[in-house]
Amino acid sequence: MYEVEEIRTNRSPEDNMQGGDDCNKNFLTYYKERYNIVIKNTKQPLLLVKKVSKRRNMLCCGTNDASANACNEDSTLEIRDQTKLNDIIPSTDSDNTSETPSQKITEFIPELCKVYFMSASTWKILTCVPCFLWRLESLLLAQEFKDKLIQSIGANASDNLVFTWKLLEALTLAQAQDDVSLERLEFLGDSLLKFIVATNVFISHPKWHEGQLTGRLSDLVSNSHLFKCGESIDISKYIIGESFNLAKNKSWIPPGYRLFQTKTENLDETKVSIIHDDGSSNAVIYQQYRYKSIADVIEAILAVLLIELGEKYARKFISWLNNDSHSQFKTYSSASQENDVVIINEIYKTYNMCQLEANIGYSFRNKDLLICALTHPSYFHGDITMESNQKLEFLGDAILSYIVARYFFDCRPCAKPAELHDLQEAIVNNKHLAVIGVAINIEKYLFYSSPNLYGDIKFFSSIIEDGINEYANYKEKIQACLNNMTESVKVPKSIADAIEAIIGAIYIDCEESISIVTDILMPLLQPRMTMIVNHIPKSPVRELHERIPTGLNFEKRVDSSGAEILLTLADGQKFTAKGANLKQAKGLISEKVLAHVKQQNDKL
Repeated sequence: MYEVEEIRTNRSPEDNMQGGDDCNKNFLTYYKERYNIVIKNTKQPLLLVKKVSKRRNMLCCGTNDASANACNEDSTLEIRDQTKLNDIIPSTDSDNTSETPSQKITEFIPELCKVYFMSASTWKILTCVPCFLWRLESLLLAQEFKDKLIQSIGANASDNLVFTWKLLEALTLAQAQDDVSLERLEFLGDSLLKFIVATNVFISHPKWHEGQLTGRLSDLVSNSHLFKCGESIDISKYIIGESFNLAKNKSWIPPGYRLFQTKTENLDETKVSIIHDDGSSNAVIYQQYRYKSIADVIEAILAVLLIELGEKYARKFISWLNNDSHSQFKTYSSASQENDVVIINEIYKTYNMCQLEANIGYSFRNKDLLICALTHPSYFHGDITMESNQKLEFLGDAILSYIVARYFFDCRPCAKPAELHDLQEAIVNNKHLAVIGVAINIEKYLFYSSPNLYGDIKFFSSIIEDGINEYANYKEKIQACLNNMTESVKVPKSIADAIEAIIGAIYIDCEESISIVTDILMPLLQPRMTMIVNHIPKSPVRELHERIPTGLNFEKRVDSSGAEILLTLADGQKFTAKGANLKQAKGLISEKVLAHVKQQNDKL
């Protein structure tokens, strides 16, 4: 099917064809010799035509031409069709000197053409109808799930159309090659889920140690658990995981469309919607997704609830997933009455901790939380019952990741998910947290009984504080410390842990108000955020995989003392790194290998 672009009054069948092997023949001779067709009207003007697409993808809005072409594949089909028609329809080179010689035009003789009953503009509109119906069907799925969701969590959002659209985004996988997908929402939802679950586990199990809390958190946020949660609410039937591609999805038909019985014999009836006269359907739709895809959808829905309805309903959604929709999240009950308040106040005054509070920008009501956050596992308060800061560090880590994720999600609406992860990692990594700790002099207030730790902290502080004016403000200290930071500097994790424990302590002390914690934390994080706003740093692990995409074989060893990773490059160079966990060890070894690769490139 073709549309007429121009009636070429300056050309007729008597003119020679341009280009190709038959360029020395006119149209009359060509059709007579090739097909034994005699052109009756030798003076009629030729028609300049172009092929009309049979299907159009209007779901990508031109923002991703590659995915639009992949979904549509009309160009490929038309090329194949054109090669079949080359023997019938002569394509000639353009006589327009502004066009390149490789560009082809097609000229038709009017009397050999059959006029279709509708105009080209009407046909173009009709070719958009399938993708409109596809989008409508997707929106109806999102609306159906929204009705189910708000009824289960007790929300009042039936008239919120933005909520419906956001849910469609959360239900659309990246593999659907649509303009909307869940990837950004999944980034926020992942941090939100860990924050909500970590706070609830921390408060619900006050006698558990940090290892038990971490294990429970890992179980509840794992892909396998989220898959079971998604399965319990039948989430799979609402997910949009296939691209709009009529060339491949030939079994898709508009919802409610009835096929004639004679045309259903060769169709796979498990993949088409056939509505009978009585309203029943024999359609059975099968969709295969990985555990991670279901888990990502759950996290994306959680982010939508946060954005549109608030944290309260996000927590209710988690309760619904766990088949406990009537439960209430517990609040923290302080155990300070079990401790000697007099001794705690003496410790607070003796170490002049009011100065540390001034540096942080927050005054604790429960001073025992502050002292607990500063207590290293190696230290034992003889006169009072005081835990180490490990549990508060567990809580603060989840809170920090969520606050940073929410900040970058809101202020960088066009950032890709990988960029958001890199921005988050640049803020929550141990190096930056340790620099913050030194800038607020937290190392002077830590309680620890480890000579090695004392040496590490002293050495670290002396290096990154070298040349810094003692009267410099906080922002200037952060910038100077980061400039002094090199890959070879050993970062005392205890300082970073203390910062995270302080964050957890503030959250408990202010009666679990995330807004108050955010207000306190943002001034401490802002200098680094400002530094990376125009230059997004890549995580060492991702940068290493980009530089060396193949041949990276990490040998992992984990025991009670921590994790160790060994890596051998193609040139035989071996690297090892140790860390408290696999994530830290992998980051350290990635930094070592990157330094080696950059050094080798500099020599070249």
